Amino acid sequence: MTLSLEDKKGLVKLARKSISLYFDNKEAEKPKYFERFGVFVNIEKNNKVRGSIGFPDPIMPLAQAVTDGARCAAFLDPKFQPLKKEELNEVTFQLSLMTNLHEIKSINEIKLGKHGIIIEYTGYKGLMLPHEYKEATSIEEALSMVCKKADLPEDFWKESPCKITIFESEVYKETEPNGDVIQIIKLS
Repeated sequence: MTLSLEDKKGLVKLARKSISLYFDNKEAEKPKYFERFGVFVNIEKNNKVRGSIGFPDPIMPLAQAVTDGARCAAFLDPKFQPLKKEELNEVTFQLSLMTNLHEIKSINEIKLGKHGIIIEYTGYKGLMLPHEYKEATSIEEALSMVCKKADLPEDFWKESPCKITIFESEVYKETEPNGDVIQIIKLS
């Protein structure tokens, strides 16, 4: 990655600022980061997910992906009610910068804790970041968890038309609402 550590921390602050600007009916900032990465934005409240949306494929400039990901996580994640303005000072933002996406031929290519997993099948798609399946004791169990996220049967990953993609990510997170940003996962 060509971004500095301060740039990456700034992107987490950009995620928060994009929500603050939305609540104030203001336009998002003009982009500073034009690199393209897959991103995933998590919003947490009391150490529990409050919204989570991302764009695994690097389809847009980084600043736009972070801003759009944050707004989608805050307001469009179907698993949660839209974030309210009064909650903004109660939530923390976490950003995963995703790299090295590639489809695998064998599940033996997956390294637990290193690789995130995407499973796709005719319109169904599930994704888990590398740090999200800590309780998985095997690759098979991790794949079953991703299938479940995709609303597929847990053993569906065994089906040949199923596409399995892996990736790596760097993860940055606020230590408290509107607090310092720290790196919690480095690329290996």
